[in-house]
Amino acid sequence: MAFLPRALAFLAPLAVLASGVTVPASAAAPPYTLAWLLADGQCPFPLPIVTAEGPVELFLALQPALRAQGNPRGQMIRLNPSPEERWRFTEGAGPVSYGAAALAQTQNGPVVIFGAEDGAIRALGATTGSLLWKCQLASPVRSSVAVADINADGAQEAVIASTDGSVYALSLAGQVLWRAALGGPISCSPALMDVDGEGIREVFLGCDDGFVYCVSGRDGAVRWRFLTGWAVTGSPLVGDLERKGRHLVLVGSDDGYLYCLDAVAGHMLWRWRTGAPVTGACAVADVAGDQALEVLFGSDNLYCLSSQGMLLWTHEDGRRFVTSPVVADLEGFGRASVIAGSDDLLCLDASTGEERWQWTFRDESLFDPLLVDLGNDGTLEVIVSSTDGYLWCFTPLPGTPRQVPLWIRSRANTQNTGNIPDGLAYAASRGLAVLPWQR
Repeated sequence: MAFLPRALAFLAPLAVLASGVTVPASAAAPPYTLAWLLADGQCPFPLPIVTAEGPVELFLALQPALRAQGNPRGQMIRLNPSPEERWRFTEGAGPVSYGAAALAQTQNGPVVIFGAEDGAIRALGATTGSLLWKCQLASPVRSSVAVADINADGAQEAVIASTDGSVYALSLAGQVLWRAALGGPISCSPALMDVDGEGIREVFLGCDDGFVYCVSGRDGAVRWRFLTGWAVTGSPLVGDLERKGRHLVLVGSDDGYLYCLDAVAGHMLWRWRTGAPVTGACAVADVAGDQALEVLFGSDNLYCLSSQGMLLWTHEDGRRFVTSPVVADLEGFGRASVIAGSDDLLCLDASTGEERWQWTFRDESLFDPLLVDLGNDGTLEVIVSSTDGYLWCFTPLPGTPRQVPLWIRSRANTQNTGNIPDGLAYAASRGLAVLPWQR
């Protein structure tokens, strides 16, 4: 085992493959190899940042692995050509963060904002790791931060929900602009989008009281609410799914349904029943080659639905899929693939749901995978964290053709706005490389 400064630990790839990750004998060989492994704590939502100099960096809100000891902390590592620690942040016992951090741009440079189990929302300078401000709330914060100009004042705001049952809007100086008290604890992440063309972004989120809420980005006033059959812990995705100029909300509930709602009026357009709670966010991409966007999400199985809620395929193998999938053309031939994490990392044919390959992990569960071009060479690394405290990076084999990203991370972009970009590529076969997290 080799150590970088401050105990940033990496294990030799061949030794790790022999002891922790395997390829089933009956499965096809993945066109990937393990590039590196960070043994420094679990990180559910790595935040990719492209620097002005070009290299990709990751912000990691690290927490101790299950059954392990240690202090949680924020950490920035540079990933090109190999991992190198830039800085780390720890305050007291360390902020435990279960939601995704968001990247905000300010006049003084990029800022990373995240909530934590101690009830505080923190902003760190992305280049230095220095604490810029802390806003203390009364209850734990388990949702992701979302960043956008929600009130048309020309400045970005940060929106975050709390287990105290409220959603907060903060300035990028850390001041609370408004608070909307809803009907119960909130653990899902808000989505931000102007759906009525008035210039004010609406805030969409679910609550443990079973409602999906839409509140105004101007003052937090409730625009509408929709009742599901149980707590809503799945994070909503909002956008023009049908490409007809109508904005829809896709959100899962613990009642086992994925709901599609009219984003303006809040009424249900369709729903799909699964056999377990729907807790992950959806991914959308053209996986059928019909220049329409399909919906991919996990529950008891992995599902692919049309934009009208018709089942295209389901992948059933006994695993539970509680995280969000990613989508890309990994072969360069116009064939989209879905990568999903469960107890193992699976790659499926996006048009049929048939398995292409898998990495089998030993006795651990995986968080949301991330696709990112670390080498700026047109190919995509797969980065995923496991509950035993490792961050895995798989890189394409030499000679891999140009790969086309279609949906590369949960919450859509580095601002975690949870909306479908207007310019999202329809099909890998059209050769459009659109990175939503760079929008």
